[in-house]
Amino acid sequence: MSEPRVVHLDEALAVVDKPAGLVVHPAPSHRGPTLVDALGELLGGGADPERPGIVHRLDKGTSGLLVVARTDAAHAALQAAVRRREVERAYLALAHGRLASRTGTIDAPIGRAARQRHRMAVSGAASRQARTHFEVIEPLAAPGGPRRRPGGGARGVGAVPTILVAPVTSTPVHEWTGS
Repeated sequence: MSEPRVVHLDEALAVVDKPAGLVVHPAPSHRGPTLVDALGELLGGGADPERPGIVHRLDKGTSGLLVVARTDAAHAALQAAVRRREVERAYLALAHGRLASRTGTIDAPIGRAARQRHRMAVSGAASRQARTHFEVIEPLAAPGGPRRRPGGGARGVGAVPTILVAPVTSTPVHEWTGS
C-alpha cells in the first residue's frame, strides 16, 4: 500500500490523495495504520480526538482525494458545507452488468445492513437519506462469461450500482466472483 500524498496545503485545510487499503480514522473494527496516523500534526479541528480534521471519509478500499481541516474554524465550515450539501463528491467506478438507463438519480435511505454490519443497504439500520446522480461514461465489454455475486447489500459508492442490479467490481465488499 502506498502512502497518502498531500496535493494541496494551506493554513486552513489540506487535500490528500488517499490510497486504497488505508482506513481514514481509528475504529473499533480496525487495528493498524490510518490516514489520521499518517498525517499526524497536519490535522486539526473538531471535537473528536480520534478524528481530528476529518469531516468526510472514503472507504478503506477506495482511493481518492479527501479534504481535511487543519483548524477548528475550517472544520466547522467544512462540516456545515457538507451538511448543506454544498460539497460535490464525484466517484468513478466499474459496474458489472448492464444498467437499464445511462443516467439517473437514486434517492433512497442508506444504513447498515442487518446481517453484515460492514455493508450498507437500502433502509438498513439508522438509515439516512442519500441521493446519488449517476452517468454511464462508457460501456465496456465483459471479460469472460456470466458471473454471479455472492450475498447482497452494498456500502459507499457500491450502494449505487448494486441498487440498480450492477455491483461495483474490484472492491472486496462488492466484487463479483467466478462464473
